[in-house]
Amino acid sequence: MASLAETQPTETQEQVNATESSCVKCGLATTLNDGAVQRGHGLQCRSCNNVYQILYRHLGGLPPSFQGMSTEEQGNFFKSTGKNVATTPKNGRWSLVKKNLVTSMVSFKRQQTTTSLTKDFFPLSVWKVKGFDTKEIEAKGERRDDDVFGETWSAPLLSIKIDDIVGSVEKELAERELALKHAKGKKRGKASSKTSEANAVTVDDNEDVWSIPSDDENAGRASNSGPEGAAPA
Repeated sequence: MASLAETQPTETQEQVNATESSCVKCGLATTLNDGAVQRGHGLQCRSCNNVYQILYRHLGGLPPSFQGMSTEEQGNFFKSTGKNVATTPKNGRWSLVKKNLVTSMVSFKRQQTTTSLTKDFFPLSVWKVKGFDTKEIEAKGERRDDDVFGETWSAPLLSIKIDDIVGSVEKELAERELALKHAKGKKRGKASSKTSEANAVTVDDNEDVWSIPSDDENAGRASNSGPEGAAPA
C-alpha cells in the first residue's frame, strides 16, 4: 500500500485541477479540469484560449490598439467571440474572430476619437495633417485663441467618419497579418534547409492549436513559437 507521502502529491494536483478561478480574459469561472490553461498567476478558460491562439497564429497576439481597451471591453470581446468560435467550423474561425475584433476595435476607437476631438484644440494645419477637412472645422468647429499656437480649433463631431476608423483598424490588422506571414516564411525557409518541410510553421486553423505564451509575455513574437501539443481549438 502506498504511503501518505506518496499519495499526497496526486491528491493535491487533483485539488488544484478542480479549483475554480475567474478567467483572466472573460472573467467567467473556470478550472483546469474544464480545459483552462495557466496564464501568469491566473487561468485562461478554454474558450478564451482558443480565441487567443487564433489571434496569435494570424496576428502574433493582440494588436496594440486592442490592448489599449479597458479590461471590461476586452472581456466582452473574448466572452462573445469564444461562444461563437465553439460552434463555428474550423475553416471559418479566423474570419469570425477577425470580424468581431474589427467591430470591437472600431467601437473603441470611435469613442476614443470622439472624446479626443471634443477636447483637443489644434491649429488648422495640424488638423489638416491628421486628415480632416479644415473648411468644415472652420465652419462648424469651436475656435480658441492660444498664447503659444495662436488660433486653434476643435473638430466637430461631424468630422468623425466611421469609414475612416474602420479603414485604420483593417489596415492595422492587415499589416500585422502580413508581417507575421513574412516572418513565418523566413523561418520556414531556414527550417527547410536543415530539416523536412513537415517541421515548418504553418498558418492553418484546422490544425491542433499550440501552447503559446500569453500576450503579457510575448505578444508579437509568433515567429519564435513552436508546437507543443496543446488541446485542439
